[in-house]
Amino acid sequence: GFFRSSREEHADTLDFFDQAEKPLTREETRAMRTFFLKRGDLWFKKKAYDRAVEEYENVFLIDPMNAQASQRIDAARKTLVAEKKREWRRRRTLKSKALADETVISLRAAEALMREKRYWEAKVMLNRLAFLDPSQRRLKQLLRELEKETGKDSDLER
Repeated sequence: GFFRSSREEHADTLDFFDQAEKPLTREETRAMRTFFLKRGDLWFKKKAYDRAVEEYENVFLIDPMNAQASQRIDAARKTLVAEKKREWRRRRTLKSKALADETVISLRAAEALMREKRYWEAKVMLNRLAFLDPSQRRLKQLLRELEKETGKDSDLER
């Protein structure tokens, strides 16, 4: 998963530590911690939040209680969630606009069919539109007009 880390994901880093014959000095630990945090920050700026989290998690290999890494992981996850929500809203808005465009086109087509007295085709068009957008006022008006012209009840006019 996105937020899970495993030994395989950090194999290179773990191999480095396994090969070290002596413990890291404080200076080496600080340098590596800074290195991983900065790499995580670079990925974060590029909006590659999963890669940023991986780098921040590397800090825990040398400093398991590091608050900076923990805070940055939280920030990356929150930012990812917020961006996914924005993307979802943007897509929903685009779909709503597409539906509105389809509604206008379908209503105009149904009106043209009715003017040409092609009532059965108009009814098919209006029934399809009622399935997509049943709350449309103009749809209800056209269904009433269709009923008057044909003298038959429309299945969808209620």
